[in-house]
Amino acid sequence: MSKSGYDWGAYPVVSLEEDGEIVGEWVEVTDEGMKALDRLEGYPHLYDRAMVEDLANGLRGWVYHMPAAKAKQNGERVESGDWVEHVRYSPRGVRR
Repeated sequence: MSKSGYDWGAYPVVSLEEDGEIVGEWVEVTDEGMKALDRLEGYPHLYDRAMVEDLANGLRGWVYHMPAAKAKQNGERVESGDWVEHVRYSPRGVRR
């Protein structure tokens, strides 16, 4: 997916306004599951969500995201696009 990710410490943040690639996971959920995810992700107050296409894998689904300006306020950009690897090998040597 061509977007950018930010490290907010305990969790990643995605911005759809910038170029870059991010690593993520696709999960299939029911309508009730989607309502639960909306509550967990703070939709629509903390995050918004948008339908996106994963062209490499031929998938389409929802992604939670926020404006780049807001994402940058509290976190550093994850240049590799892989938040899990980013926190695993943090330059600070601290696992979060």
